[in-house]
Amino acid sequence: MRVKALRAACLAVGLATAWGMQADAQVSQIQLTITPSNNLSHVYFLYGTGVTSLVITTIQALPNLVGGASTTLTLSVNTTTEFPSYAVIGLYDETNKLLTLGLPTYEATNVVGKKDFNTEFSPDTEDAVAASLLSNDTTAVMNFFHGPPYFYFLDIGIGETGELVNFSSGTDGGSVTAVVAVPEPSPVLLVSLGTLGVLILRRSRSQGGRH
Repeated sequence: MRVKALRAACLAVGLATAWGMQADAQVSQIQLTITPSNNLSHVYFLYGTGVTSLVITTIQALPNLVGGASTTLTLSVNTTTEFPSYAVIGLYDETNKLLTLGLPTYEATNVVGKKDFNTEFSPDTEDAVAASLLSNDTTAVMNFFHGPPYFYFLDIGIGETGELVNFSSGTDGGSVTAVVAVPEPSPVLLVSLGTLGVLILRRSRSQGGRH
């Protein structure tokens, strides 16, 4: 009888824990790991739906990043289930308004050592996009990623690793990757579920003693 009661208690806790984790998963979080070759400032992370271009649901400013060091951040995003994608952009040279931009690996291969920013992203110019970063003009930043002429290759799929490219001429700038962060149940939830399991076990024992 006690064995059955213990199993029932464990099952109740297990099911409730699974339910709690699924509920937490409704608040999406992305784990971003970025390793730039240069120090970066005015860095932004953008997240959204990538179909023909990045339809942005979240834009977040990131802290300054140190060249040669890997930084991992957990970021909350507005959920999207259709082709979830991301982008990263920042400045590695504020004085000369030089950009670092995350690109899918296939596109970075087409750019590094072959194209400069103004050729690749005409009619946008590096100076104008850099100025929007310096002034924290998030609307202009988002328009660059999702606005005519709609550069479809500016977004990277969640779960994929991209390459950072330093402009004006495209040179290797490091790497970036973003994955869905696995939510952990809160300590309060775990304590509550543990108490629930103990109560179920005690009640079962009490009822068993009456027979």
